[in-house]
Amino acid sequence: MKKEEEGEEEGRRKKREEEERRRRKRRRKKKKGKKGKKKRKKRKKGKKRKKRKKRKKRKKGKKRKKGKKRKCWMKKEEEGEEEGRRKKREEEERRRRKRRRKKKKGKKGKKKKGKKGKKRKKGKMRNKRKKGKKRKKGKKRKKRKKGKKRKKGKKRKK
Repeated sequence: MKKEEEGEEEGRRKKREEEERRRRKRRRKKKKGKKGKKKRKKRKKGKKRKKRKKRKKRKKGKKRKKGKKRKCWMKKEEEGEEEGRRKKREEEERRRRKRRRKKKKGKKGKKKKGKKGKKRKKGKMRNKRKKGKKRKKGKKRKKRKKGKKRKKGKKRKK
């Protein structure tokens, strides 16, 4: 019995050592990649930017190598698999379209900061204004409450 117990203990010890070695390796790997953000070089004005090399286009619908011809009874299974694959693809496409639609909803352009008064041509009004005369202050705009709930429309039928 002693020999068996020693064997088991040895096995357990080996396992522990192996696990520790693996953990150390993982820790070492993690540290390797962290080198901080690379600083981007400032471009000089007027200097032309180097064009990026064009990536080779991948052919759409590339045919994959045909395997061995399957027996007749396999055909039914294959058709079922194909249908499942097609359904998955359609579902994914629907999701993608939905996401695209969602993205469009929020894009309403950047809100411009309210400039008071009419737009003036630079320099023109500055010279005309008399020194010492105070400029009329613009009317304060009423603040809009943040997160105002909008009216819910009619529920769309699916």
